[in-house]
Amino acid sequence: MIIRSLIIPIVIIASILTITIYSLPAFGFVVLPKVSNNDDIANELLIAARWTNVSKSLVNQNFRGLGGGIEYAIAPSFCSQILPRFIDRPQPSCEEIQQSIQQTFDIWAQGHPILKFVNVSSLIKTQLDKTLFNLEKNTDRQQFFGAEIDLFALSQEVIFIPFRGIAYTYSAFSLREKPFSTNNHQIDGGTIMSADIIFNLGKCYYLTNDSANQFCNHFTTVLLHEIGHALGLDHPDENRLHNFDTDNNPKNEIVINCQNQLQGLKPSQNIDPQAVMNSKLEEAAPIKLALSFDDLGGRDFLYPICIAGKDKYPIQWQFLVIWIGGILSIVLAAYKYERYISRKRTKIY
Repeated sequence: MIIRSLIIPIVIIASILTITIYSLPAFGFVVLPKVSNNDDIANELLIAARWTNVSKSLVNQNFRGLGGGIEYAIAPSFCSQILPRFIDRPQPSCEEIQQSIQQTFDIWAQGHPILKFVNVSSLIKTQLDKTLFNLEKNTDRQQFFGAEIDLFALSQEVIFIPFRGIAYTYSAFSLREKPFSTNNHQIDGGTIMSADIIFNLGKCYYLTNDSANQFCNHFTTVLLHEIGHALGLDHPDENRLHNFDTDNNPKNEIVINCQNQLQGLKPSQNIDPQAVMNSKLEEAAPIKLALSFDDLGGRDFLYPICIAGKDKYPIQWQFLVIWIGGILSIVLAAYKYERYISRKRTKIY
């Protein structure tokens, strides 16, 4: 029958299309802090800093962690200071900037059952931790200030440090208590306790895509990058020797084992040029409104996604289920059509 002879070619074509759709690029991620000795690079994953997963919150129980969401506060002077640096015409309102900030935080939380961000600007006063400027970027501390993440817009003259970049994030973490992972296990590494995100008032910004300018910076993209630092990620493009992936194939998603995040991870110098976490120290930040697979891989390593006590449903299994389902649908449709033709012929003859 003609219909039967078409089944195999159709299945082959459907398989190729399915492979094309699900073969998306992914590379790797870099965590904080990094080791100075290249021989110990593999140990970086063991000492990675992250927010601890506990049910308590900063507002309600004065406890810093993922409980109640990561609580952030915007400095009262943030809008009035940064607004003149926007080139949008008309300029955005303070409400639009605040809405953009929440939406940008939500991009990192999207698809994650635990990770979320809550604006507590009306409940917790921001406080710039100036001691961080005289110490290492990540240090073991006993006292922490402000909300869990504070947002500021400052000039170099105020913070007294070389400020060539678009924005900076200074994080402080504690080594005294091991963090609890989102898989409910206590693990090695530092516990992030606070982060200050500082926008450079010496730079210009724009909010809407229509205002794109090669000399100014997309506000949402800059913030998206800095939030990644606040979560514990670093620059893949500046730290190729410290970049991790599950393989060297740029077309595989980084699948993180919920109960064993280290499984399959190894150093890889393949860098995704579209990653939000790539550095733009001296260049204007282009528009990037989504996380790449290596950004998500870094997030899910630090904060693994567990569903009903099991691993995150791997993309390979999703691909297999969809592939088999597509084939069965095509075969079933062809079979029904053949039966329909056979019955029609029976009636005719």
